[in-house]
Amino acid sequence: MQNTLKNSLAIYDLGIGGLSIIPELRKFLPQIAIHYFCDSEFFVYDSTAGFSQLQDRCRKAAKSMFEMKSNLVVLATHTMTLTSLDELVHRWIPTEYDSMGKAVIGVRLSLGQDLFERHWHLRDEIGLFLMSHASIRTGYYQQECLKKGFNNAIFVPADKLNTAIEFGDSLAIDMALKEILSPFVSLLDKVKYIVPGSTHFELIGDRIHKLFDDDVVMVMSAPEIAHNIVKYINKHPEFKVDSGITKYYTNGPVQAFKDQIKKYTGEDVEPEQFVVKAG
Repeated sequence: MQNTLKNSLAIYDLGIGGLSIIPELRKFLPQIAIHYFCDSEFFVYDSTAGFSQLQDRCRKAAKSMFEMKSNLVVLATHTMTLTSLDELVHRWIPTEYDSMGKAVIGVRLSLGQDLFERHWHLRDEIGLFLMSHASIRTGYYQQECLKKGFNNAIFVPADKLNTAIEFGDSLAIDMALKEILSPFVSLLDKVKYIVPGSTHFELIGDRIHKLFDDDVVMVMSAPEIAHNIVKYINKHPEFKVDSGITKYYTNGPVQAFKDQIKKYTGEDVEPEQFVVKAG
């Protein structure tokens, strides 16, 4: 893999979830040069890793992308954003890359407008947040909901659904959905809103929604995530991204990743291999 990422937007993900962001980014910046890194090698550690392990992996991945001359890295996973972004932005980059024009940004659910303001009338209703164990352990979204009076939000550990989307077929996804929702079966007909707290779940939002009544609100975040990335680039001209193609990299099976890209973005491309350096 050549050293050719200068002035590209590097998107780092623990799998394929971030593919949901790319079509939305293209709506704002059709010609933007994007380089997508699928860290399948680390995906299996998502639900069980301690925060220090997640932070260490983020540092290594960002360092690898900086060394490939990409100056702006997006953590396209809620888990990595919630557990690692502050450490990277406030400690690691100022220490290792002070005044070198490097930045890492992340993805967070845009609850302010998308839920708390637009759907204020739902604050006393039951809602489901589908998230990884690690994201739930941070307590970030629980605090946000309590601040705004959304006191009946239920946070559902959904790592098995992440895994099914990443590695399984349609049947595996259906089985995972059934399993993660089974503890809440008595409440499902009372649910009024659903928040997919993983970029993976954005890929199957319609499928999740079909399990509930048509009037249940789905708070999809990919469009707002893309909009926030574009706003960051526009506010920081030092990270102006050149025009170019989208290139895909993985440290997992290349053919499987190629098939997933085709399935979820419609692009027929040849991914390349990459390695997250140990040091």
